[in-house]
Amino acid sequence: MHRRSHLSQDGLLNDDYLNVTVDQPEGEDSILTVTVSYDASQLPVWNLYGGLPLPERTIKRQSVIRTGGF
Repeated sequence: MHRRSHLSQDGLLNDDYLNVTVDQPEGEDSILTVTVSYDASQLPVWNLYGGLPLPERTIKRQSVIRTGGF
């Protein structure tokens, strides 16, 4: 299912702030790197905790997937 259909049901998340990339390192035919980042700077949580240290406003996760050659 397409990511837009999941995010549109959430209410807080907006697919305009989501970025997904899939890369294959040069010379690595059996490895894919998937990176997902979300710009959370527009979420209201940043206005709730004035004066407290907060995490980065861009949430980023990355995974390396072996596609074969086990």
